[in-house]
Amino acid sequence: MMQEGKILFYNEQNGTGIIITPDKQKIDFDINSWEDFENMPSLGLDVTLHYKNNQVSEIHTKKKEPEVFEISKEIQLTPIKEEKKQQEYKTFRYKDQELHNTDNEVASLLSDANESLKTVHENISLTSNISNTMQKYFGNIYNQIKKREGYKKVDGRLDYILAKRFLWTTFNNLQDIDQNVITLRIQAIANDLLFMSTLEDDFQRKIRYPSLTFEEIFLSSQTEYKNIKLFTTKTAQKLAFLREKEKTISAQKKAMKKEIMQTQDLDKLKELQRKEKVLNGTYVDTVHIMASLQEEHMFNAKRLKKFEEQYKEDFNKEFKAKAKKYENFIIDILNAQAFLLDSLLWKEAKVSKPIQTHLKGLSVDIEFNTKEYLKYFLNTLDATKSGESTKELFKLYEHLKEIQKDYIIIVSASAQDAIEYQLALKEFEKEFKIKSFTDELSALRWAIKNNVKLIILEENLTLTNAKKFLEAYHNSILSKPRIILLGNQTNIHSNNFSIDKILSSTIAPQTLYKATKDLLYDT
Repeated sequence: MMQEGKILFYNEQNGTGIIITPDKQKIDFDINSWEDFENMPSLGLDVTLHYKNNQVSEIHTKKKEPEVFEISKEIQLTPIKEEKKQQEYKTFRYKDQELHNTDNEVASLLSDANESLKTVHENISLTSNISNTMQKYFGNIYNQIKKREGYKKVDGRLDYILAKRFLWTTFNNLQDIDQNVITLRIQAIANDLLFMSTLEDDFQRKIRYPSLTFEEIFLSSQTEYKNIKLFTTKTAQKLAFLREKEKTISAQKKAMKKEIMQTQDLDKLKELQRKEKVLNGTYVDTVHIMASLQEEHMFNAKRLKKFEEQYKEDFNKEFKAKAKKYENFIIDILNAQAFLLDSLLWKEAKVSKPIQTHLKGLSVDIEFNTKEYLKYFLNTLDATKSGESTKELFKLYEHLKEIQKDYIIIVSASAQDAIEYQLALKEFEKEFKIKSFTDELSALRWAIKNNVKLIILEENLTLTNAKKFLEAYHNSILSKPRIILLGNQTNIHSNNFSIDKILSSTIAPQTLYKATKDLLYDT
């Protein structure tokens, strides 16, 4: 059966090529079927062929009406003068090598396009369902939480998200003053906190951006989807290249057309006409490939979008439900880690001579804890220039006041007196915690771990007296609480501490309450 067609691709190295018919059928051929020895196969060449039982034979160049472009030798050609305002187009000088490169580039893209233009099914197959992809992601989160169940036993929580910036600033500052303050245990907790913080950051990012979560967890597990996605990206790159190439060939055609119109030499004219013919064929092939690739690109884009819309809503709904549960677990671990790190860090700081010296050298007395350290830092800031970061620090300070409340401790030889005094001071519990002792050694051990703002102390205790207790307190604890002495001694003052108020040992509880209020809230 005789058919017509155009050479879509030809490889001079192995003599094989492809002919495309008017009905878009692609027919493979090789040089052995070529019968026209005056013209060799080339891109864009119109041909006729015999095609039967999927076999090609007798390929000929299609005969065309001769182009009317003859110039009589007798006619004297006058050079064409350039007008000042010529037709607007870029001046473009083509070269033989440029034509050759264009030919090869388009042929290469044509070869790639052959694979892409195969008919494919419309629906993308599912590699892993929603439940499996969800289990894979949350399975890792669950394992990390399971490894850290021990943090549930930590007796305290510090809001890590709020304290994060200042906590690490404190960590680095104390380490700069004394490297030995970072023990192996503190370093291990710090490293684990950083790991969980990174995990939480990624987790929050996925919660905030559902589309990103869907892509990273679900779509990344779909093999066929990923392959088509990659293919569409490459197709888009090819299309971009071809669009630029089409512009280049158009410019070459204009430049060649101009030179043909101006050429007076017949031999040169024939050569230019031959090159123009090749260039026109390359241009047609380029446009054809672009159309084919664009069609394929749009088809695959629709397939990808259909697949995404099919699963996105159900995935996001299930992810949101599971995320809330695991988010609470992660935050609780972070808060426990932050509390433990902060507590151990200041415990080491209290016995560090370089840190003691540094803090004592500051203009104000600072208790050895994050709250007091932050308070000092905030006092150094210019309130008129407070930005969002400073507001966050003030918010952190309020949080620390809640979880790290200062204590009022009562040390008395009489359990009855201690109870009555504690009841009288109950109103202060909104801001302070109140603790009473009848055993001064227990009071000292307890005070080492907590921040004492006020000591109410009887003159005579169970094992010792007030002066010896305060000397021991000063040697064991670096903070300087305010002191109310219940007794009659007047010579108890020391260079290490001072008594703020001396009241009678038989004072009424309500009178003690008023004296405490005046002392704590004096200006």
